[in-house]
Amino acid sequence: MAFLLAMVSVSLITVLIAWRNESLGGELMLIWSLVLTAIAYGTSCQHPVFSILVSGAPFVVAGFLFLVSWWAQETTLPQT
Repeated sequence: MAFLLAMVSVSLITVLIAWRNESLGGELMLIWSLVLTAIAYGTSCQHPVFSILVSGAPFVVAGFLFLVSWWAQETTLPQT
């Protein structure tokens, strides 16, 4: 139970960091998604691909979107 609480806490912290700083948070979310997929693959008995998709894929998508948002802001803002 404590392990599950720790995983949820780290997930929440990465989302909060990404909300404030898209580049750092996006990178952290991608790294955390790799950790979650490794844990899901290691603990899954019957359907490892489904476990990976359910646990890691949302963080991959969100991290990628945060990085795209950061990149779009950096390229469209005029340099002063």
